[in-house]
Amino acid sequence: MIPSPNSTIYSSVLSLLLLGWLATSAGAAGEPAPPQRNGDAASKNLLGKIYPIEVRISFQAALFHWLDSLTGVIGPGMTAGRTTEAHRLDFEKVAGEPSTEDLRMLRRFAETRRSIASRSRGGSEVHLTRAVFEEPTLTAALERAGSLVEAHEARTLRTVLDYFTSHYERIWSNGKVPRSFVERARRDPDREALDAFMGRVVRFYGTDLADSEVPRLILVPVRDGHGTHAQAVGPDLLIEIRPGDGLSDQVPPIVHENSHFLFYSMDSDRRRALRTLTAELGPEGANAWRVMLEALPTAIGQGVAGQAFRRATWSLEQRWYGREDVDRFAKAIFPLVRETLNNGGRLDRPFLEKAFAAYEEAGVGQLSRRSP
Repeated sequence: MIPSPNSTIYSSVLSLLLLGWLATSAGAAGEPAPPQRNGDAASKNLLGKIYPIEVRISFQAALFHWLDSLTGVIGPGMTAGRTTEAHRLDFEKVAGEPSTEDLRMLRRFAETRRSIASRSRGGSEVHLTRAVFEEPTLTAALERAGSLVEAHEARTLRTVLDYFTSHYERIWSNGKVPRSFVERARRDPDREALDAFMGRVVRFYGTDLADSEVPRLILVPVRDGHGTHAQAVGPDLLIEIRPGDGLSDQVPPIVHENSHFLFYSMDSDRRRALRTLTAELGPEGANAWRVMLEALPTAIGQGVAGQAFRRATWSLEQRWYGREDVDRFAKAIFPLVRETLNNGGRLDRPFLEKAFAAYEEAGVGQLSRRSP
C-alpha cells in the first residue's frame, strides 16, 4: 500500500513532498501518447446557448493532476485537494507499494513544481498548469510556459510524466469516466435549466462574456467514496468525476468554479471598486471580503444551485465547504443570494451591505481569525 501520512516510510521519504510543503503552501522522455489512445477531446457548449462552456477530456491534464495529488503539492496553480488519498489508492491498485524509484520520481516532480511556483509572480503561477491543461502535448505546453520553466526542469517533467504514463493509463481507461459523464449530461433534462441559471449568475457578476475567455471544464476521474475536488485555474475549471456521476451530482462544483471564473472576469475597475467598498463597511470589511471570495461561490453553487438541481439530497445541514468560516458565511448569505439571483439582481453596494451585515450577525469574524 502507499504509506499513510503517519507511517515511517511516508514521513522519512515523502516529508518534503507533503508535510513541509503543506505548511508553506505556495502555487517526458517522449511525448504523451497520441489523442486517439489517451482520449483527448474538446467540445463546446456543454450546457446551451446562454452560457457557453467547453469540456476538455485530456490524458495529459489528468496525469498532471494525478501527480499533483500523489505528491500533495498545493498553492497557486497546483491542484492537489482533499482527494489525495483516493489517488494514492489508485496507485496501489495498479502498481502496489511504491518502490524507491517511484518515490524518487515523485519527489523530483514535487520539487520541480515548487521551484517553478517559487519564481512565479503576478498570476504567472498558473501558467504552467494552464498550458498543460490546454495544449495537446507536453512539448507544446513547455514551449508556451517559456522562461518560466528552466531547461533542467522541463527535462524532469518529461521524465516523470513518461515514467508514470503506463500506470496512469490503466486508471484513465481511455477517459471512460469523464466521457460517460459528458454523454449523460447532454441527455439530462435539467441541462437547459442549468444553462438558464448560469445566465442569471452572469448577470449577477456583471461579466461581459464577449470580452472574456470561454470557461473550460477539465474533467478527470476519481474513485468513488472519497468526495471530489474542484479548482479554478484561470478559465480552466478542474472537476473530478466519479464513476456514474450525472449532471446533478456535479452541478454544485461546476457552478462554484464558474462563479470564481465570472468574478475574476469582471471588469477590473468594477472589481476594485467593489473591494474598496469594504473599507467603508467597518473594521471587519477587509476580512469579510476575503472570506466572501469563497463564501459567495459556495452560496451560489452548493447553496442555490444545489437546492435547485440536487433537490432530494440537498440540505442546509450538510457541510458546503471545508472551512467553517466560509461554510457559515455561505449559509448566512444563502437567502440573500437566492433572492438576488431569482430577481435578476447584481453584485453591488446594496448587496454587499446586506452580505456584510449577515457576516456580523453570524459571527463569522471570530471563526475566520482562527482559520488557517
